[in-house]
Amino acid sequence: MLLMRKRGYSSRHRFGALPVDTYDFIGTHYILMMEDNEKQVVLGCIRMVTLSQVQIYHLAFPAISLFSAAKASRHLDFLNQLIQTRREESPSAEFTYVSNWSFDPIARNYPEILEQLHHLICAVSVHSHQNPRKEIRFACGIPRLKTDEYIISTGFKRAEDEEGPLPEVSQANLLNEPIVLLVLNEGHNFVYRRKAKEYESAWDERLIYSPEIIERKKAA
Repeated sequence: MLLMRKRGYSSRHRFGALPVDTYDFIGTHYILMMEDNEKQVVLGCIRMVTLSQVQIYHLAFPAISLFSAAKASRHLDFLNQLIQTRREESPSAEFTYVSNWSFDPIARNYPEILEQLHHLICAVSVHSHQNPRKEIRFACGIPRLKTDEYIISTGFKRAEDEEGPLPEVSQANLLNEPIVLLVLNEGHNFVYRRKAKEYESAWDERLIYSPEIIERKKAA
């Protein structure tokens, strides 16, 4: 998966962009695969890291870590205030940072496969967001690649404070690529949810690998 992600990022960014970090060890990875001659081939992936996960390992929330490194005070104030306010309203509220979304460059040569991958990512995003009222999601879009426009089309909104939309910030591990902070407060929009519904069976039949499952299998 990590090799595929590196290929995906290398095809869209200059040499030296690093799409791997500490959060890969603790986050939840959703991997899109297909069978080819009885082998599983990774074609796409997306990662989600929750505030609850990072607190277990005494790490900073990914979005806060990113904008701290960029010395983006407005973004940090926005994140900290939103998290604090929502936690005061609902102590069980969760916060998720969605990132490292990538497809294998080979898939881009096959429009039908690429379209299916987009739809499956859509299904993952919607079906993993089981309680939109209690879970706020954050993501960053890249204006150069127009990923910000795509993410906004799913229901996310540009983060803003009393001064207006938060400005672009340079992301160091992507060689100072300008990014914008996006937030999903109320769940994905109807069009995106309707498309995800078409792939509900694929979601229901997904394979799950986790330390807990592995330990149970060893015990058996």
